[in-house]
Amino acid sequence: MLRSSVSQLEAYANCPYKFFLRYGIKLKETIAFEIDSRDTGNVFHEVIDLFSKKLKEDGRNWRDFTDEYARDTVDGLLEKVTNIYGACVFQDSARNRLNIYRLKKALITSVLSIRYQIQKGAFEPQAFEVPFRRDINLDSETGKKRVLRLRGKIDRVDLAKKDGKVFVRIVDYKSSSKKLNPPDLYDGSQLQLPMYMDQEVKRLGEKGVSSGPASMLYYHVEDPLIALPYESSEKDIENERRKQNKMHGYTVGEDLIVSLNDKSLEEGNSSSDVINVTYKTDGGFNAHSEVLPQDDFNTLMKYSEYIAKKQADEILGGNIEARPAEKGSCEYCSYRVSCGFDNRIPGYEKSKKENVNKIQMAPLMREKMDKPSDNS
Repeated sequence: MLRSSVSQLEAYANCPYKFFLRYGIKLKETIAFEIDSRDTGNVFHEVIDLFSKKLKEDGRNWRDFTDEYARDTVDGLLEKVTNIYGACVFQDSARNRLNIYRLKKALITSVLSIRYQIQKGAFEPQAFEVPFRRDINLDSETGKKRVLRLRGKIDRVDLAKKDGKVFVRIVDYKSSSKKLNPPDLYDGSQLQLPMYMDQEVKRLGEKGVSSGPASMLYYHVEDPLIALPYESSEKDIENERRKQNKMHGYTVGEDLIVSLNDKSLEEGNSSSDVINVTYKTDGGFNAHSEVLPQDDFNTLMKYSEYIAKKQADEILGGNIEARPAEKGSCEYCSYRVSCGFDNRIPGYEKSKKENVNKIQMAPLMREKMDKPSDNS
């Protein structure tokens, strides 16, 4: 049995040797008594989860709290979490206390942005930090009993009901700007959102609920810098902030599902500040809209398990070659000294991603899945 998580499989796709060092022999850096992006990410997730629970305790929901309530509650929860986190590392220096201040601003902005995005649509948050569990049989065709056991957490699951059907929206919080990228989806370095969506749709189906996917999205946790003329009004500033805080990912490209994310699109607005969707004058979506046909969305969900099985086969087969992805894998890697990778030396070569676009992606995935299995 291979025990892993979806994020670990994504790491394997980016570099098998880094995966081996980090998750195989568990090689670790010397722990520095300072804050890094993982710390702020953990604190953010904890505060958002506690904020949701506090809303329920106070008889409120994500649509009806005030700005003052948000600021006071975030302030209290953040102080509580950081005081018990990592031996009070957040309070250890002036620099870390500045990071706390920035994180508080980002949290307050995020809570208010989430409220706005929920108010504009039909989706309601159902759960935060949802456990993800899936056991995948790696040898269904051979009769062997190798299993890939995946565990993790889904940041947020939203549901909306329309015409007797429940639609699912998955939201993943990120500390840096991120979008779904066809080459990354194709090579398996972006698996989380499609696999999480697949689980939630299947889970509802097992309960006898008619359900389907709607959106899988990233929310960038930040207090964005607003660059507008000095004479801009507060309303202009707020509108610009909402545009910068919109969620990115893919939504099923059907008018009904798009409007579940943003009802203003039903009321004549051509562009959304909740998801990245804009209508053309002829009623179609413009080229920059992050939408996919329903069949392509389903393909992404199915392919996520297919590529996870392929990666698990390679891991169990002992593939630990130093094969970093073409972009961004080595520059900030903690294991550069250990692997000695040097692109100037013959034999060292970065893995090149397939240059696929949004239109080519799903047909290529279907073609790959339709090929006979190499397993024996």
